[in-house]
Amino acid sequence: MRSNRRRLLLLTAASLALVSAVVIAALNIAFNSYIDGEARRMMAQEMQAFSEADTLDAAEWESDSPVHVSSLLLTADYRADEVYSYAYALTPLERAVVAYCREHPDLSGRMASVRLLEEELTLAQLPLRQPGEPQGMVVVLFANVTPLKAFLFWLNLIFLALLLLTGAGASLAGWRVGRQMDSAQERTRRFFANASHELKTPLTLVQGYAEGIQRGVAPDPRQAAGVILEAGDRMTALVDELLLISRIDSGALTLETSDFQLEELLVDCLSEIAPLAARRGLSLSLAAPEGLPPLSGDPVRLRRALMSVLDNALRYAKSRVDCDLSRQGGRLTLGVRDDGPGIPPGELPHVFERFFAGKNGHSGIGLSIAREIVQLHGGGIRAEDTGGGAALTLTLPVRGGKAGRRKSR
Repeated sequence: MRSNRRRLLLLTAASLALVSAVVIAALNIAFNSYIDGEARRMMAQEMQAFSEADTLDAAEWESDSPVHVSSLLLTADYRADEVYSYAYALTPLERAVVAYCREHPDLSGRMASVRLLEEELTLAQLPLRQPGEPQGMVVVLFANVTPLKAFLFWLNLIFLALLLLTGAGASLAGWRVGRQMDSAQERTRRFFANASHELKTPLTLVQGYAEGIQRGVAPDPRQAAGVILEAGDRMTALVDELLLISRIDSGALTLETSDFQLEELLVDCLSEIAPLAARRGLSLSLAAPEGLPPLSGDPVRLRRALMSVLDNALRYAKSRVDCDLSRQGGRLTLGVRDDGPGIPPGELPHVFERFFAGKNGHSGIGLSIAREIVQLHGGGIRAEDTGGGAALTLTLPVRGGKAGRRKSR
């Protein structure tokens, strides 16, 4: 059942890796192109300024471009020591530029991209032609784009780190979603397996007794017909429960709300199960104070929930089932207790799961339906072991209001 987790994890990681690679490649291509283009643009403007200016000072201008253009004034034979005083020391990069221009005098009037001392440069040289300035001199212009590309490199690392963190979070989320999918698939598998098992038992009875009647070997056809009808009722009830669960899960269940007294609804339910309790030798009791406020809900659906809770208590009780109805703040609380074997601690978290069967229990979805209906009314239900039996406690909010319709979500 780990396939979904692995698939979602690998799919998330592969998707993020692909997206990261594409984004990083696109950003690098775009920024490198921008930096190189900006360097050439600034160099072209500097060359034009030097060509059109009357003096060297007039060729200087301000720019907000991230690319800075530097200039060097050299002699015709590309010597700097005769131009700059010894107090001015050329940097190693500037000396490398001078040496490169000396070796490539054909660069006059045009730009070239070169790599010197591990630095990426765009450079050009122009003859000095300004009136009033020394003639036979050369102006060398160069733009160093390495710092900008180094900055881009660190941006790549930061972006990659963020992508790794995002990828780790997304992969973890994918793993969790996959685990939820595996869990949902396992619950669905168990649900259908248990539903099939619950239907198979009465179907087997129907088939067996029907064959006995057909072959004339049934000792009492009327008794056989009664068994078939009882099995049919069990299957009908199970199918009705499955349909109700399906409507709840799909959000298609509509609550027909109205104001009613929970005590009256509970008395009606106890009256219905009283004959069954009498046949089993069980006593039923109800304790409720006077003046309890009405509830606003669907009495038909809540009756279904109450019958499921009472039926569960009858199934395990040895001698009695006690119901206690009270008000606690803005809620009504109904406790249903039996004196049966109780609920083992390990089974308490699973009591309301669909078709859960404990060590001494019977599988079904009655309590699961009861929980869903109570929760649709804004209430809650819990189970506990009392030491001398089991107790199911329902809480429902007291809400007076107009009748209406509400749908499950």
